[in-house]
Amino acid sequence: MSISLAAFFLMVLIEILIKGGSSLNLIAKIKQVRLSAIFAVYLFTLTFILCGCKNAFLFYPYKYLVATPAEIGLAYEDVSFTTDDKIDLKGWWVPAKGTRGTVLFCHGNGGNISVLLDTIRIFHSLDLAVLVFDYRGYGASAGTPTEEGTYLDARAAWRYLLNIKKITPDKIILIGRSLGGSIAAWLCQECRPRVLVLESTFTKAADVADYHYLVSPGKLVFGNTYNTEEYITRIACPVYIVHSPDDEIIPYEQGRRLYQLARFPKEFLTIRGSQHRISRFEGGIYQWAARIFSEIFFKASLRGIRFSLYLQYHNFSIEPAVSCRSAPVPE
Repeated sequence: MSISLAAFFLMVLIEILIKGGSSLNLIAKIKQVRLSAIFAVYLFTLTFILCGCKNAFLFYPYKYLVATPAEIGLAYEDVSFTTDDKIDLKGWWVPAKGTRGTVLFCHGNGGNISVLLDTIRIFHSLDLAVLVFDYRGYGASAGTPTEEGTYLDARAAWRYLLNIKKITPDKIILIGRSLGGSIAAWLCQECRPRVLVLESTFTKAADVADYHYLVSPGKLVFGNTYNTEEYITRIACPVYIVHSPDDEIIPYEQGRRLYQLARFPKEFLTIRGSQHRISRFEGGIYQWAARIFSEIFFKASLRGIRFSLYLQYHNFSIEPAVSCRSAPVPE
């Protein structure tokens, strides 16, 4: 930084000597250079601080589990597994009778698995087994959260289902919520579940920052962190995207952008209500769960026919649990 400033000063002084000018002009130029240098140092320092605090902006872990599935009457198993970089992770395995499939759920950037009881209950009612897990630094999991770390965490959870629970990829529904959607999309670049569901997921972290701050610091601070729009172009499995126009944290347009980038077969569901601020049961937040198992996995709607036929062709026999009106797919 000091070398760059010195070079800047030298270039300005050479320009002054070549062009000439009065002593007053010289003093004005020097003052201008000083102000520019002060601003450059300030900007550099601010950027350095923000980049150093990037993880503090991204992750809001909570260490204490406030409840367990037993409190809503569900049998469960405490599970643990180890990542490629030797971090011990914790999670819950919630089996279901007559299991139709298995959900691997990647939660958002706040809390831990103990705030997912409503989510677990809904999937369990659909005869789906569920594996929820905490990223490093969340809940009872060891370590400190980082972007690369969360990717390794999701990979370890996937391998747990395959190697320990002996579940084949074609029976796994991979679901990511908010930040978890980006993590799930990253994982889908190297594995192929039955379907990937992205709920309230952003295009990339920088885009969310730019949406909320007037100065648009996103790219400067976050770069390509959690670049979902890049990952989704490499995904070969069916993709189901769920978003609400009322979402005040992650803009609806970012969900539509992900839909446009995804390959076929794909589907988009518009729901109402704010996923990030209110109860998951308010505003029709979980209408998409019903539609997945009625419209998409069993019946072929006009706009989702390619998606439905793909799933039926591969004999993923999930009967309709609840009927739900189809929402329009954005062009």
